Amino acid sequence: MSAMKQEKSCEKISKRTKPATDFSKVGGLSNHIKILRDTIIVPLLHNNVYTHFNIKTPRGVLFYGPPGTGKTLVAGALATEMNKEGFGKVSFYQRKGADVLDKWVGESEKKLRALFETATKNRPSIIFFDELDGLAPIRSAKNDHVHCSIVTTLLALMDGLDSVAGVIVIGATNRIESVDPALRRPGRFDRELYFPLPSTEARKEILQVHMQTWRHKPANTFLSYLAALTTGFCGSDLQALCAEALLCAMKRQYPNIQKCPLGKVKIEASELRIDDNDFIDARKNLIPSSHKLGNRIRKLSPIIAPLLQHQLETILSRIKMLWPHFFMQFYKYLIGSERYIGRVVLVGSSLQGLTAHIVPAILQNLEHLPALFLDATIMQNKNILSNFCKNLPSVLVIPRVDDLWSFLEINEQMYITSLLEDIHAGLPILIVATYEEELPLMVK
Repeated sequence: MSAMKQEKSCEKISKRTKPATDFSKVGGLSNHIKILRDTIIVPLLHNNVYTHFNIKTPRGVLFYGPPGTGKTLVAGALATEMNKEGFGKVSFYQRKGADVLDKWVGESEKKLRALFETATKNRPSIIFFDELDGLAPIRSAKNDHVHCSIVTTLLALMDGLDSVAGVIVIGATNRIESVDPALRRPGRFDRELYFPLPSTEARKEILQVHMQTWRHKPANTFLSYLAALTTGFCGSDLQALCAEALLCAMKRQYPNIQKCPLGKVKIEASELRIDDNDFIDARKNLIPSSHKLGNRIRKLSPIIAPLLQHQLETILSRIKMLWPHFFMQFYKYLIGSERYIGRVVLVGSSLQGLTAHIVPAILQNLEHLPALFLDATIMQNKNILSNFCKNLPSVLVIPRVDDLWSFLEINEQMYITSLLEDIHAGLPILIVATYEEELPLMVK
Protein backbone atom coordinates (compact mmCIF):
# COMPACT_ATOMS: atom_id res chain seq x y z
CA MET A 1 0.00 0.00 0.00
CA SER A 2 2.83 2.39 0.85
CA ALA A 3 4.35 1.85 -2.58
CA MET A 4 1.04 2.69 -4.23
CA LYS A 5 0.67 5.86 -2.13
CA GLN A 6 4.21 6.87 -3.02
CA GLU A 7 3.43 6.29 -6.70
CA LYS A 8 0.31 8.46 -6.50
CA SER A 9 2.18 11.23 -4.69
CA CYS A 10 4.85 11.14 -7.41
CA GLU A 11 2.13 11.52 -10.03
CA LYS A 12 0.72 14.56 -8.19
CA ILE A 13 4.16 16.13 -7.96
CA SER A 14 4.83 15.53 -11.65
CA LYS A 15 1.52 17.17 -12.56
CA ARG A 16 2.36 20.21 -10.46
CA THR A 17 5.88 20.61 -11.80
CA LYS A 18 4.97 20.06 -15.46
CA PRO A 19 5.43 23.41 -17.27
CA ALA A 20 2.22 24.83 -18.71
CA THR A 21 2.01 25.42 -22.44
CA ASP A 22 1.26 29.00 -23.47
CA PHE A 23 1.13 30.80 -26.80
CA SER A 24 4.92 31.36 -26.75
CA LYS A 25 5.34 27.59 -27.20
CA VAL A 26 3.08 27.45 -30.24
CA GLY A 27 4.81 28.00 -33.58
CA GLY A 28 3.44 28.80 -37.01
CA LEU A 29 -0.06 29.76 -35.85
CA SER A 30 0.28 33.47 -35.10
CA ASN A 31 -2.91 34.43 -36.95
CA HIS A 32 -4.90 31.74 -35.12
CA ILE A 33 -3.63 33.09 -31.81
CA LYS A 34 -4.63 36.64 -32.82
CA ILE A 35 -8.15 35.45 -33.72
CA LEU A 36 -8.50 33.61 -30.39
CA ARG A 37 -7.43 36.73 -28.51
CA ASP A 38 -9.99 38.84 -30.36
CA THR A 39 -12.75 36.23 -30.16
CA ILE A 40 -12.40 34.94 -26.60
CA ILE A 41 -9.94 36.84 -24.39
CA VAL A 42 -10.90 40.43 -25.30
CA PRO A 43 -14.70 39.88 -24.85
CA LEU A 44 -14.13 38.22 -21.47
CA LEU A 45 -11.83 41.04 -20.31
CA HIS A 46 -14.31 43.69 -21.40
CA ASN A 47 -17.60 41.92 -20.76
CA ASN A 48 -19.13 45.18 -19.43
CA VAL A 49 -18.83 46.74 -22.89
CA TYR A 50 -20.71 43.86 -24.51
CA THR A 51 -23.34 44.00 -21.76
CA HIS A 52 -23.80 47.75 -22.29
CA PHE A 53 -24.53 47.22 -25.99
CA ASN A 54 -26.64 44.09 -25.29
CA ILE A 55 -24.37 41.89 -27.45
CA LYS A 56 -23.62 38.30 -26.50
CA THR A 57 -19.96 37.40 -26.19
CA PRO A 58 -18.71 34.44 -28.28
CA ARG A 59 -19.23 31.09 -26.61
CA GLY A 60 -17.58 28.53 -28.87
CA VAL A 61 -14.80 27.95 -31.39
CA LEU A 62 -14.44 24.97 -33.72
CA PHE A 63 -10.95 23.81 -34.74
CA TYR A 64 -10.63 21.60 -37.80
CA GLY A 65 -7.81 20.36 -39.97
CA PRO A 66 -5.47 17.39 -40.50
CA PRO A 67 -4.20 15.42 -37.46
CA GLY A 68 -1.16 16.77 -35.63
CA THR A 69 -1.53 20.41 -36.69
CA GLY A 70 -1.82 21.84 -33.17
CA LYS A 71 -5.56 21.88 -32.38
CA THR A 72 -5.26 20.28 -28.92
CA LEU A 73 -2.05 22.23 -28.19
CA VAL A 74 -3.70 25.60 -28.89
CA ALA A 75 -6.75 24.74 -26.76
CA GLY A 76 -4.52 23.97 -23.75
CA ALA A 77 -2.37 27.05 -24.38
CA LEU A 78 -5.51 29.23 -24.42
CA ALA A 79 -6.34 28.19 -20.83
CA THR A 80 -2.79 29.04 -19.69
CA GLU A 81 -2.90 32.38 -21.51
CA MET A 82 -6.21 33.27 -19.85
CA ASN A 83 -4.58 32.61 -16.46
CA LYS A 84 -1.95 35.23 -17.33
CA GLU A 85 -4.57 37.79 -18.31
CA GLY A 86 -5.94 37.97 -14.76
CA PHE A 87 -9.06 35.82 -15.05
CA GLY A 88 -7.99 33.79 -12.04
CA LYS A 89 -7.62 30.02 -12.19
CA VAL A 90 -9.11 28.85 -15.48
CA SER A 91 -10.49 25.30 -15.32
CA PHE A 92 -9.79 23.18 -18.40
CA TYR A 93 -11.97 20.14 -19.12
CA GLN A 94 -10.88 17.91 -22.00
CA ARG A 95 -13.22 15.19 -23.21
CA LYS A 96 -13.26 12.78 -26.14
CA GLY A 97 -16.22 10.91 -27.58
CA ALA A 98 -15.24 7.73 -25.73
CA ASP A 99 -15.20 9.63 -22.39
CA VAL A 100 -18.82 10.71 -22.80
CA LEU A 101 -20.44 7.73 -24.56
CA ASP A 102 -21.94 5.09 -22.27
CA LYS A 103 -23.61 1.75 -22.91
CA TRP A 104 -26.57 2.59 -20.65
CA VAL A 105 -29.44 4.61 -22.10
CA GLY A 106 -29.41 8.20 -20.86
CA GLU A 107 -26.01 7.99 -19.16
CA SER A 108 -24.16 9.83 -21.96
CA GLU A 109 -26.57 12.76 -21.76
CA LYS A 110 -26.22 12.74 -17.96
CA LYS A 111 -22.42 12.95 -18.27
CA LEU A 112 -22.72 15.91 -20.65
CA ARG A 113 -25.06 17.79 -18.31
CA ALA A 114 -22.78 17.10 -15.33
CA LEU A 115 -19.78 18.38 -17.30
CA PHE A 116 -21.50 21.66 -18.18
CA GLU A 117 -22.76 22.09 -14.58
CA THR A 118 -19.24 21.59 -13.21
CA ALA A 119 -17.76 24.02 -15.75
CA THR A 120 -20.42 26.61 -14.86
CA LYS A 121 -19.66 26.32 -11.14
CA ASN A 122 -15.89 26.65 -11.71
CA ARG A 123 -15.99 29.66 -14.03
CA PRO A 124 -13.98 30.85 -15.89
CA SER A 125 -13.60 27.50 -17.64
CA ILE A 126 -12.94 25.91 -21.01
CA ILE A 127 -14.63 22.71 -22.20
CA PHE A 128 -12.62 21.06 -24.96
CA PHE A 129 -14.25 18.31 -27.04
CA ASP A 130 -11.58 16.45 -28.97
CA GLU A 131 -12.70 14.38 -31.99
CA LEU A 132 -16.08 16.13 -32.02
CA ASP A 133 -17.24 14.19 -35.10
CA GLY A 134 -17.36 11.01 -32.99
CA LEU A 135 -19.50 12.68 -30.32
CA ALA A 136 -21.81 14.79 -32.50
CA PRO A 137 -22.12 13.22 -35.98
CA ILE A 138 -24.71 14.26 -38.52
CA ARG A 139 -28.19 13.21 -37.43
CA SER A 140 -29.67 10.91 -40.03
CA ALA A 141 -31.55 7.66 -40.42
CA LYS A 142 -28.25 5.77 -40.49
CA ASN A 143 -27.21 6.99 -37.03
CA ASP A 144 -28.76 5.31 -34.04
CA HIS A 145 -31.04 7.01 -31.55
CA VAL A 146 -28.23 7.36 -28.98
CA HIS A 147 -26.12 9.70 -31.13
CA CYS A 148 -29.15 11.78 -32.12
CA SER A 149 -30.06 12.20 -28.45
CA ILE A 150 -26.48 13.21 -27.54
CA VAL A 151 -26.37 15.82 -30.32
CA THR A 152 -29.72 17.25 -29.22
CA THR A 153 -28.53 17.43 -25.60
CA LEU A 154 -25.27 19.14 -26.63
CA LEU A 155 -27.20 21.71 -28.68
CA ALA A 156 -29.49 22.49 -25.74
CA LEU A 157 -26.57 22.81 -23.31
CA MET A 158 -24.67 25.17 -25.62
CA ASP A 159 -27.80 27.28 -26.07
CA GLY A 160 -28.06 27.45 -22.28
CA LEU A 161 -24.65 29.16 -22.08
CA ASP A 162 -26.18 32.38 -23.47
CA SER A 163 -26.99 33.50 -19.93
CA VAL A 164 -23.70 32.24 -18.47
CA ALA A 165 -20.53 34.30 -18.93
CA GLY A 166 -17.10 32.73 -18.60
CA VAL A 167 -17.69 29.26 -20.09
CA ILE A 168 -16.00 28.63 -23.47
CA VAL A 169 -16.64 25.50 -25.54
CA ILE A 170 -13.96 24.43 -28.04
CA GLY A 171 -14.40 21.54 -30.45
CA ALA A 172 -11.71 19.88 -32.56
CA THR A 173 -12.17 17.51 -35.48
CA ASN A 174 -10.31 16.11 -38.46
CA ARG A 175 -13.57 15.72 -40.41
CA ILE A 176 -15.64 18.86 -40.10
CA GLU A 177 -17.96 17.65 -42.86
CA SER A 178 -19.10 14.86 -40.47
CA VAL A 179 -20.11 17.24 -37.65
CA ASP A 180 -23.82 18.00 -37.32
CA PRO A 181 -24.56 21.29 -39.16
CA ALA A 182 -26.72 22.59 -36.28
CA LEU A 183 -23.56 23.04 -34.20
CA ARG A 184 -21.94 25.18 -36.89
CA ARG A 185 -23.82 28.42 -36.42
CA PRO A 186 -23.21 31.62 -34.41
CA GLY A 187 -24.33 31.22 -30.84
CA ARG A 188 -22.89 27.72 -30.63
CA PHE A 189 -19.57 27.55 -32.42
CA ASP A 190 -19.18 31.21 -33.38
CA ARG A 191 -15.88 30.81 -35.23
CA GLU A 192 -14.35 28.03 -37.28
CA LEU A 193 -10.55 27.94 -37.51
CA TYR A 194 -8.83 25.78 -40.09
CA PHE A 195 -5.47 24.33 -39.01
CA PRO A 196 -3.58 23.54 -42.22
CA LEU A 197 -0.37 21.61 -42.62
CA PRO A 198 2.35 24.17 -41.79
CA SER A 199 3.99 26.07 -44.63
CA THR A 200 7.77 26.28 -45.04
CA GLU A 201 8.00 29.40 -42.87
CA ALA A 202 5.64 27.93 -40.27
CA ARG A 203 7.72 24.73 -40.10
CA LYS A 204 10.79 26.83 -39.42
CA GLU A 205 8.97 28.61 -36.57
CA ILE A 206 7.86 25.27 -35.08
CA LEU A 207 11.42 23.94 -35.18
CA GLN A 208 12.66 27.12 -33.48
CA VAL A 209 10.06 26.66 -30.71
CA HIS A 210 11.25 23.10 -30.06
CA MET A 211 14.89 24.24 -30.00
CA GLN A 212 14.51 27.43 -27.98
CA THR A 213 16.02 25.86 -24.82
CA TRP A 214 18.89 24.10 -26.60
CA ARG A 215 22.43 25.20 -25.81
CA HIS A 216 23.76 24.40 -29.30
CA LYS A 217 21.18 25.41 -31.89
CA PRO A 218 21.46 24.76 -35.63
CA ALA A 219 22.32 27.71 -37.86
CA ASN A 220 19.45 29.76 -39.27
CA THR A 221 20.38 28.80 -42.84
CA PHE A 222 20.23 25.10 -41.99
CA LEU A 223 16.83 25.57 -40.32
CA SER A 224 15.54 27.11 -43.55
CA TYR A 225 16.92 24.13 -45.50
CA LEU A 226 15.39 21.66 -43.01
CA ALA A 227 12.01 23.40 -43.23
CA ALA A 228 12.09 23.06 -47.03
CA LEU A 229 13.10 19.40 -46.67
CA THR A 230 10.10 18.53 -44.47
CA THR A 231 7.20 19.26 -46.83
CA GLY A 232 4.07 17.48 -45.59
CA PHE A 233 5.25 17.39 -41.94
CA CYS A 234 2.73 18.52 -39.33
CA GLY A 235 3.66 19.91 -35.91
CA SER A 236 3.76 16.50 -34.21
CA ASP A 237 5.94 15.15 -37.05
CA LEU A 238 8.45 17.96 -36.47
CA GLN A 239 8.51 17.16 -32.76
CA ALA A 240 9.21 13.52 -33.64
CA LEU A 241 11.97 14.71 -36.00
CA CYS A 242 13.74 16.51 -33.14
CA ALA A 243 13.43 13.41 -30.92
CA GLU A 244 14.83 11.18 -33.69
CA ALA A 245 17.71 13.63 -34.29
CA LEU A 246 18.57 13.45 -30.58
CA LEU A 247 18.63 9.65 -30.78
CA CYS A 248 20.91 9.81 -33.84
CA ALA A 249 23.26 12.16 -31.97
CA MET A 250 23.39 9.82 -28.96
CA LYS A 251 24.21 6.83 -31.19
CA ARG A 252 26.89 8.82 -33.00
CA GLN A 253 28.66 10.03 -29.87
CA TYR A 254 28.09 6.83 -27.85
CA PRO A 255 28.26 3.95 -30.39
CA ASN A 256 28.06 1.26 -27.69
CA ILE A 257 24.95 2.67 -26.04
CA GLN A 258 22.77 -0.29 -27.13
CA LYS A 259 25.33 -3.01 -26.44
CA CYS A 260 26.27 -2.02 -22.89
CA PRO A 261 24.08 -3.07 -19.94
CA LEU A 262 21.48 -0.60 -18.73
CA GLY A 263 23.02 2.20 -16.68
CA LYS A 264 26.64 1.40 -17.56
CA VAL A 265 26.92 4.24 -20.06
CA LYS A 266 26.47 7.68 -18.53
CA ILE A 267 25.56 10.38 -21.03
CA GLU A 268 26.34 13.99 -20.16
CA ALA A 269 23.39 15.95 -21.56
CA SER A 270 25.29 19.25 -21.43
CA GLU A 271 28.04 17.86 -23.68
CA LEU A 272 25.67 16.30 -26.21
CA ARG A 273 25.38 18.24 -29.44
CA ILE A 274 22.94 17.58 -32.28
CA ASP A 275 24.62 18.25 -35.63
CA ASP A 276 23.07 18.97 -39.00
CA ASN A 277 23.79 15.42 -40.19
CA ASP A 278 21.73 14.05 -37.29
CA PHE A 279 18.68 15.89 -38.63
CA ILE A 280 19.34 14.59 -42.16
CA ASP A 281 19.57 11.01 -40.85
CA ALA A 282 16.44 11.52 -38.74
CA ARG A 283 14.54 12.79 -41.79
CA LYS A 284 15.35 9.55 -43.62
CA ASN A 285 13.94 7.50 -40.73
CA LEU A 286 10.56 9.25 -40.59
CA ILE A 287 7.47 9.15 -42.79
CA PRO A 288 5.16 12.15 -42.30
CA SER A 289 1.67 11.43 -40.97
CA SER A 290 0.06 13.07 -43.99
CA HIS A 291 1.76 10.57 -46.30
CA LYS A 292 0.60 7.65 -44.17
CA LEU A 293 -2.98 8.91 -44.54
CA GLY A 294 -2.67 8.97 -48.33
CA ASN A 295 -2.03 12.69 -48.60
CA ARG A 296 -2.20 13.97 -52.17
CA ILE A 297 -0.43 17.27 -51.51
CA ARG A 298 3.24 17.33 -52.47
CA LYS A 299 5.82 19.25 -54.47
CA LEU A 300 7.20 18.12 -57.79
CA SER A 301 10.06 15.71 -57.15
CA PRO A 302 13.54 16.74 -58.39
CA ILE A 303 13.30 14.07 -61.12
CA ILE A 304 9.91 15.21 -62.44
CA ALA A 305 10.40 18.97 -61.98
CA PRO A 306 12.42 19.56 -65.22
CA LEU A 307 9.59 17.93 -67.21
CA LEU A 308 6.52 19.51 -65.60
CA GLN A 309 7.68 22.72 -63.88
CA HIS A 310 6.78 24.92 -66.87
CA GLN A 311 3.26 23.44 -67.15
CA LEU A 312 2.73 23.86 -63.39
CA GLU A 313 3.84 27.50 -63.44
CA THR A 314 1.53 28.19 -66.40
CA ILE A 315 -1.48 26.74 -64.57
CA LEU A 316 -0.67 28.58 -61.32
CA SER A 317 -0.17 31.90 -63.16
CA ARG A 318 -3.62 31.53 -64.80
CA ILE A 319 -5.27 30.81 -61.45
CA LYS A 320 -3.47 33.76 -59.82
CA MET A 321 -4.56 36.05 -62.64
CA LEU A 322 -8.25 35.05 -62.45
CA TRP A 323 -8.64 34.26 -58.75
CA PRO A 324 -5.73 35.78 -56.75
CA HIS A 325 -7.68 35.57 -53.48
CA PHE A 326 -7.13 31.79 -53.27
CA PHE A 327 -3.39 32.37 -52.75
CA MET A 328 -3.92 34.85 -49.88
CA GLN A 329 -4.12 32.82 -46.68
CA PHE A 330 -6.14 35.28 -44.59
CA TYR A 331 -8.09 37.05 -47.30
CA LYS A 332 -11.27 38.81 -46.10
CA TYR A 333 -14.18 37.55 -48.20
CA LEU A 334 -17.42 39.51 -48.66
CA ILE A 335 -19.66 36.49 -49.20
CA GLY A 336 -22.59 37.31 -51.46
CA SER A 337 -21.18 40.65 -52.67
CA GLU A 338 -18.33 39.54 -54.93
CA ARG A 339 -17.66 36.69 -57.35
CA TYR A 340 -15.13 34.26 -55.89
CA ILE A 341 -15.82 30.80 -57.34
CA GLY A 342 -13.15 29.34 -59.63
CA ARG A 343 -13.50 26.46 -62.09
CA VAL A 344 -10.44 24.90 -63.74
CA VAL A 345 -10.45 21.95 -66.17
CA LEU A 346 -7.13 20.25 -66.96
CA VAL A 347 -6.78 17.90 -69.93
CA GLY A 348 -4.23 15.08 -69.93
CA SER A 349 -3.58 11.49 -68.98
CA SER A 350 -2.00 9.90 -65.94
CA LEU A 351 0.95 8.95 -68.16
CA GLN A 352 1.59 12.68 -68.61
CA GLY A 353 1.73 13.13 -64.82
CA LEU A 354 -1.46 15.19 -64.55
CA THR A 355 -3.16 13.42 -61.66
CA ALA A 356 -0.03 11.99 -60.04
CA HIS A 357 2.15 15.13 -60.12
CA ILE A 358 0.50 18.33 -61.41
CA VAL A 359 -2.66 18.27 -59.25
CA PRO A 360 -0.78 17.48 -55.97
CA ALA A 361 1.69 20.29 -56.80
CA ILE A 362 -1.19 22.74 -57.35
CA LEU A 363 -2.64 21.78 -53.96
CA GLN A 364 0.80 22.19 -52.37
CA ASN A 365 0.70 25.85 -53.45
CA LEU A 366 -2.78 26.08 -51.89
CA GLU A 367 -1.95 24.07 -48.77
CA HIS A 368 -3.57 26.67 -46.52
CA LEU A 369 -6.99 25.63 -47.92
CA PRO A 370 -8.87 22.40 -47.06
CA ALA A 371 -9.15 20.11 -50.08
CA LEU A 372 -11.48 17.24 -50.91
CA PHE A 373 -11.06 14.66 -53.70
CA LEU A 374 -14.41 13.68 -55.19
CA ASP A 375 -14.04 10.01 -56.07
CA ALA A 376 -16.03 6.79 -55.83
CA THR A 377 -15.47 6.47 -52.05
CA ILE A 378 -16.93 9.93 -51.37
CA MET A 379 -20.03 9.07 -53.42
CA GLN A 380 -20.86 6.37 -50.87
CA ASN A 381 -21.48 9.13 -48.32
CA LYS A 382 -23.02 12.13 -50.06
CA ASN A 383 -23.29 14.10 -46.80
CA ILE A 384 -19.50 14.49 -46.77
CA LEU A 385 -19.58 16.20 -50.16
CA SER A 386 -22.52 18.52 -49.44
CA ASN A 387 -21.14 19.52 -46.03
CA PHE A 388 -17.64 20.07 -47.39
CA CYS A 389 -19.00 22.74 -49.76
CA LYS A 390 -19.91 24.73 -46.62
CA ASN A 391 -16.20 25.02 -45.67
CA LEU A 392 -15.12 28.39 -47.01
CA PRO A 393 -12.69 28.88 -48.64
CA SER A 394 -11.83 25.40 -49.95
CA VAL A 395 -10.68 23.37 -52.97
CA LEU A 396 -12.79 20.62 -54.57
CA VAL A 397 -10.85 18.26 -56.84
CA ILE A 398 -12.59 15.92 -59.33
CA PRO A 399 -9.81 13.73 -60.80
CA ARG A 400 -10.43 11.73 -64.01
CA VAL A 401 -14.01 12.95 -64.27
CA ASP A 402 -14.62 10.97 -67.49
CA ASP A 403 -13.66 7.68 -65.78
CA LEU A 404 -15.75 8.59 -62.72
CA TRP A 405 -18.75 9.38 -64.90
CA SER A 406 -18.72 5.97 -66.57
CA PHE A 407 -18.69 4.34 -63.11
CA LEU A 408 -21.62 6.32 -61.64
CA GLU A 409 -25.31 5.65 -62.08
CA ILE A 410 -27.58 8.29 -63.62
CA ASN A 411 -29.00 9.47 -60.28
CA GLU A 412 -25.47 9.97 -58.90
CA GLN A 413 -24.48 11.87 -62.04
CA MET A 414 -27.52 14.12 -61.57
CA TYR A 415 -26.60 14.64 -57.90
CA ILE A 416 -23.05 15.83 -58.72
CA THR A 417 -24.27 18.02 -61.60
CA SER A 418 -26.94 19.71 -59.48
CA LEU A 419 -24.47 20.18 -56.60
CA LEU A 420 -21.95 21.91 -58.89
CA GLU A 421 -24.71 24.09 -60.36
CA ASP A 422 -25.99 25.05 -56.89
CA ILE A 423 -22.62 26.34 -55.70
CA HIS A 424 -23.16 30.10 -55.74
CA ALA A 425 -20.68 32.25 -57.64
CA GLY A 426 -20.11 34.32 -54.50
CA LEU A 427 -18.65 31.38 -52.56
CA PRO A 428 -14.83 31.04 -52.48
CA ILE A 429 -14.58 27.45 -53.75
CA LEU A 430 -11.97 26.47 -56.34
CA ILE A 431 -13.11 23.46 -58.40
CA VAL A 432 -10.33 21.60 -60.24
CA ALA A 433 -11.36 18.80 -62.62
CA THR A 434 -9.20 16.61 -64.85
CA TYR A 435 -10.11 14.39 -67.80
CA GLU A 436 -8.28 12.44 -70.47
CA GLU A 437 -10.51 11.79 -73.49
CA GLU A 438 -13.79 13.72 -73.38
CA LEU A 439 -15.52 15.85 -70.75
CA PRO A 440 -19.02 14.47 -69.98
CA LEU A 441 -21.76 16.59 -71.52
CA MET A 442 -23.59 17.10 -68.21
CA VAL A 443 -20.42 18.44 -66.57
CA LYS A 444 -19.50 20.58 -69.61
